[in-house]
Amino acid sequence: MTNDSLKYLQDLWKDDLIGLFELEFARFLTRNYPETRKEALYCCLLAVHDQLNGNICTDISNIKESPLFEVFNLNNYRPDELISFLKKEEYVGIPGDYKPFVLNDNRLYLHKYWNFENELVEWLIEKIKVDADKLPAQLIDTDEFFGNTEDGDFQKVATVLALFKSFLVISGGPGTGKTYTVKKIIKALKVQNPDVRIAITAPTGKAAERLNESVSDENEDIEAITLHKLLGAGFNGEFKFNKDNKLFHDIVIVDEASMLDLRMWIGLIRALKKSARLIVLGDKDQLSSVEAGSVLGDICFKSDNTFSNQTLELLKNNGLSVTGSNSVNNLNDNIVLLNKTYRSKESTGIPQLASAINEQDFESIDGILEGSEHIDIVQPTSSVLSELIQTYSNEKIKGLNETQFLCSNKRGVFGTEHLNLLIE
Repeated sequence: MTNDSLKYLQDLWKDDLIGLFELEFARFLTRNYPETRKEALYCCLLAVHDQLNGNICTDISNIKESPLFEVFNLNNYRPDELISFLKKEEYVGIPGDYKPFVLNDNRLYLHKYWNFENELVEWLIEKIKVDADKLPAQLIDTDEFFGNTEDGDFQKVATVLALFKSFLVISGGPGTGKTYTVKKIIKALKVQNPDVRIAITAPTGKAAERLNESVSDENEDIEAITLHKLLGAGFNGEFKFNKDNKLFHDIVIVDEASMLDLRMWIGLIRALKKSARLIVLGDKDQLSSVEAGSVLGDICFKSDNTFSNQTLELLKNNGLSVTGSNSVNNLNDNIVLLNKTYRSKESTGIPQLASAINEQDFESIDGILEGSEHIDIVQPTSSVLSELIQTYSNEKIKGLNETQFLCSNKRGVFGTEHLNLLIE
């Protein structure tokens, strides 16, 4: 690769077309592999760029979709030509090689994320194995927790599966009762084993606080904390609890799992002891994590509330009738989709809008957005701020825990004393 090519990348960085990380990665590769072909290096920089923007790999066969495709002048090459260039580079290997990049079929990974993906896949395969001889004929009477509801109540299905599955995903949109189901699951788990050690956690402090508010009335002995706190995150980015120092909990329940990136998933599963069960909740259709890896969405990609005959029999033994054909996808036995909305339709337009978006019902989307029922438009007048303050002043005490400022100093312009004075 010539100095002109590196200068071109520097110009792209100055124009904010690539980031400093991509530029430094290019310098690293050209310094250690001076004979590299620029087209191969550009493909690797696309993989770095995609990883920084939430994707764990780059599909070379669809590389034209990348916003940097034309910027890197790759439009003169077919995907198979670019793959051929990559295979000739010393820093690009195949699965099993210890090289900076891994090329698997058409997908180009950074080595770390290739390992992460395969570690998670292997863990999932291990967890979804079920020994039919050890399945109990009947686990629990779900009517005791939910009452006598109609067939096809997937909150009950989730509760039954949570009692014996090593791994369970519960996905649902706004108002489908995910948190309510968690409360019942925790209660059922305690009936099953009064000494069970349960941790409940969420990716952010705000999500953990909401979870606490929802489950604390029936589970005073369990406090929701952030996942970073549960794993013991340190200043160096490493976790106190890991593959060599496991968590003691028998069951870990994670809310808002759509916010977990691939790295956090790996940190979590490494910290679980072999016998531990993991229950995750979230909305598979929600925006994915900021960092690389939309894990929850990928896990639920082909889920449709169909189960194997074995699981259908288990549910039947617990008095639950679930219609649907026998699923050939073993992972489906570990995924429950909550598809019934329980919130009042008059209270908010969010569930209706979310449902319309998921179903690509553009006519309904337009109707919701254009209607006045669920839209609160405030005109930018001079008195708007005081009016808003007056309207929401009664909620100010309740909202103290909803917004918090963290300061590194007590004194000074940016210290807690001065900031509190400004707020007051």
